[in-house]
Amino acid sequence: SLTSEELDLEFLSVPNPVVTSNTTIAISGDLLIEAEGEDIIWYGDAEGTDVLGTGNSINLNIMDSQSIYMQSSQSFGGALQEGGKPDFAGGGGLPSTGGGSTFNVWEEFTLLSVRVNALTPGERTITLVDENENVLETFTGNMDGVDTIELNWVIPVGENFQLLCEENNLFRNNSGVSYPYAIGDVGELHTSTWGGQYYYFFYDWQIQKNEMICYSDLVEVGITVGINEINQVSGIEIFPNPSTDFVTLSLNLTEDLDLSIEVLNSLGQKVIEKTLGTVPTGSHRETINVSELATGSYTIVVSNQGRKNTYSIVVD
Repeated sequence: SLTSEELDLEFLSVPNPVVTSNTTIAISGDLLIEAEGEDIIWYGDAEGTDVLGTGNSINLNIMDSQSIYMQSSQSFGGALQEGGKPDFAGGGGLPSTGGGSTFNVWEEFTLLSVRVNALTPGERTITLVDENENVLETFTGNMDGVDTIELNWVIPVGENFQLLCEENNLFRNNSGVSYPYAIGDVGELHTSTWGGQYYYFFYDWQIQKNEMICYSDLVEVGITVGINEINQVSGIEIFPNPSTDFVTLSLNLTEDLDLSIEVLNSLGQKVIEKTLGTVPTGSHRETINVSELATGSYTIVVSNQGRKNTYSIVVD
């Protein structure tokens, strides 16, 4: 049977996002949903194909109870790394015949740039070939002295690639060479066409590892249009109704409750908001100034920790 060297595996996971806002509204209208998580994507379907928006909040116009879905995403990788022989130190000069340094790749990366030493100015052509001498990439440009060549080539996984200079007239080392030379943590140069004492042409490789995006589970967010009522409220009276200036809300509590009051217009928009704090057990009256509201129908919403009671009023 065949065996391989021991592998170190790293499992990447992205935590699920968590809703941090109320997802219940008394009547149809706009609803702002907020959540904590990394690079959240919001969807209108359970398959994650209908993208509604991105970010840690989304504002929706809700007509009926429904579900939407959210998912966190996170990028891994994309690191900048270096490789190859870092400098021109050691003996060397122009080669008498063609050749190149040979390298293996075990994780795809982008070769951003290399440095060369053109001892005489002129045009050179750089090629990337695979072990079967198929040309994968090519670049032609003028070079003079020590020069940084921008390539931005995607290098695939494989063995015995070579970077070549077609003119064979760039500096190469014939001493001071010590293979292997790492290419970040994604590959290595391990020899040359003419053996381990030569290093050909291309120094100080600048590379970028591939970026990988991982996703959390799709999390369902249930949106409810309607009321989860406050059972401890009874004996509701609203007067006068209709009103032109002030409305009194009278209610009876069977236990102490933290209450707030909102007045919504016919579009579900909040036009008045009052925080009552802790209201003690027993009868309570609250006066609401509606004198600056336009004529029409409104909804009074009494809230306690996500539970709501709603009452209709008319402003003349």
